[in-house]
Amino acid sequence: MMHRSHFKTLFLTKVRSRPRGEAGVRSYISALLRFLFIFCLYLAFVIAFQWIGGAYSSELGGHPDEPSHYVTGLMVRDYLESSDWQHPGKFAAEFYAHYPKVAIGHWPPLFYSIEAIWMLLFSSSRASVMIMMALLTSALAYIIQITASKYFDRTLGFACGLSIIPLPLIHAFSKMVMTEILVSILVFCAALSLIRFLETQKWHFSLIFGFSAALAILSKGTAVALALLPLIALILMRKYRMIKSISFWIAPIVVILLCAPFYISTLQMVQNGWVYSTPDIHFTLRAIPYYFHALFHCVVPVSAIFILIGLFYYLFIPYVKNRTEARWCVLAALPVSVLLFHFFIPCGFERRHLIVAIPALMILMAAGINVIVNKLNKIFPWLFAKTTIIVIILGITVLSSIPNWQRKSWDGFGRAAQELLSLPQFANSIFLISSDPTGEGIFISEVAMREIRPGHIVLRGSKVLSQSKWGGANHRVLFDNPAQLMEFLDSQPVGLVLLDNSVPVEDQLPEHELLSSTIAGFSDKWERIFSFNVIRNSAFSQGGIVVYRLRGHEQRPIRPIVIDMEKMLGRKIVLSPGS
Repeated sequence: MMHRSHFKTLFLTKVRSRPRGEAGVRSYISALLRFLFIFCLYLAFVIAFQWIGGAYSSELGGHPDEPSHYVTGLMVRDYLESSDWQHPGKFAAEFYAHYPKVAIGHWPPLFYSIEAIWMLLFSSSRASVMIMMALLTSALAYIIQITASKYFDRTLGFACGLSIIPLPLIHAFSKMVMTEILVSILVFCAALSLIRFLETQKWHFSLIFGFSAALAILSKGTAVALALLPLIALILMRKYRMIKSISFWIAPIVVILLCAPFYISTLQMVQNGWVYSTPDIHFTLRAIPYYFHALFHCVVPVSAIFILIGLFYYLFIPYVKNRTEARWCVLAALPVSVLLFHFFIPCGFERRHLIVAIPALMILMAAGINVIVNKLNKIFPWLFAKTTIIVIILGITVLSSIPNWQRKSWDGFGRAAQELLSLPQFANSIFLISSDPTGEGIFISEVAMREIRPGHIVLRGSKVLSQSKWGGANHRVLFDNPAQLMEFLDSQPVGLVLLDNSVPVEDQLPEHELLSSTIAGFSDKWERIFSFNVIRNSAFSQGGIVVYRLRGHEQRPIRPIVIDMEKMLGRKIVLSPGS
């Protein structure tokens, strides 16, 4: 058992000066060991919670966007490994034609670059990318830990970092291949660098803020909310004159130079994924109550109480006395900036958009805990109230988070992909998957994960049988009757059709029913060869995926395939046979 003095050495003491010589070396080694101990402890908790949550046994169906993030990272990995770097657009178009779940352009490139490098160094397996996500989550927890340790002490800092790991939103996205955790790290780092700039007014901290903000924005567009952060913080600090400072404008210049080229060139693709193509009052009226409610559920109720206490003692009282500190103004301004952004930019209604505010909320929670602990410690010093209360609060946070966890449980698409890829007679067959966006994405990711790329051509029913915006709006079926659809399937030819009947009837797209009717109506041309059980978000479906073979397609040549990408790219992609 660890002795109390050792515990204090790990979590309570602070380095008050910078030792030199041999003592300095020992100090740095001690700091390194402390970092490794805490980080690895966080990592162990994250991996354990991932395992409990099904991250290592489930297919990539935690969110409809998850397969897109995986396949896009896989595309960047293959591009980096290829010998021809001169035509990235052509490479991406051909990759998309084989595996139509590439999302670069709709989302920025930084996450995919990190994911691709990880895949090159280690593996592109599901387990490998889940370890990458675990490392990102552990890094987020550690940054929160060192921030809270700096502001308070190491015991509270350690507890604060550990408390973020089981939060339902963090737990959910730590077991998905999604951008939210990385964006949260970069947004929080940008906020910390802004604090240093406002405290010192030194230009290089403004430069760091701009660079950190640019990296966040190049990971996900919602990080543009950082543009509001300095202005709201200055209002809370009542230091409006800083806007006139040249150093204040270094950050936005850096962001514009690094981010504007990408966002200008992909604006059409980004807007295609919005609920409305431009800001709209109807969206705002719905977004305000939705995101206020969602922000409260980013943390557990006990945390919300301490956040309010922290805001009252560290922001409200100093504001009244005109003694506000930059750190509390920035940390309070970050959730406000995120809320305001999502009130007016119509990128949808999802709680995940508020994950970037959680680190600031956790530091504000630590502030409230620090107030209560200090008051109780004065009244009951003989109880060692500080550590006792922190442990109790940590326990309440963890225990109240667990009932809100949702297990990630998707299965069946990988077994279908493995079976079809193992049969040599289907080595050149075109696959058509008809499902919802999540099911289509999972099957495509499983095929891409398991074969030498580029391999099979996989068509999505929602793309070749119909047209719609990214989120499904303006949906229109392209074929009027089974005869027209059969002519299209036979002309390519589409050799194997997978019907995912595990999708609830009310969620099935119109083209799915048309495809089913076509296969039934032309039964002389189609042969049912397989069925696979499906687990769809923990719900079991007996024979949920049914595979049909177009008779005699194996001996027929494949015609050029035209994929209509007018809404996203402003052009069509043509894939010739043999490419």
